[in-house]
Amino acid sequence: MLKRSFTICENLAAKRGYTVIRNLKDRGVLGSKSKRFGLDAMLSSARRREFDVLLVAAFDRIARSTKNFLESWTKLNELGIEFVSARESH
Repeated sequence: MLKRSFTICENLAAKRGYTVIRNLKDRGVLGSKSKRFGLDAMLSSARRREFDVLLVAAFDRIARSTKNFLESWTKLNELGIEFVSARESH
């Protein structure tokens, strides 16, 4: 599933002319946890303005709970980073 998610994102990035700078994952960690290595690394990169768009295969890939999703989305929004979900953007 993880490799398929990366492929979906890479294909959409190519279609939209985005440059993929990094793939992050939280293998073996429940999405309901608010502290996850991949999520924390992404937010750190966001604060350093290392990217303009966060592309995910689906909204539920960033967080399983609405609360955690909204917290992450709010942080990205405050930093001016666009959030794009391949599944939900069709």
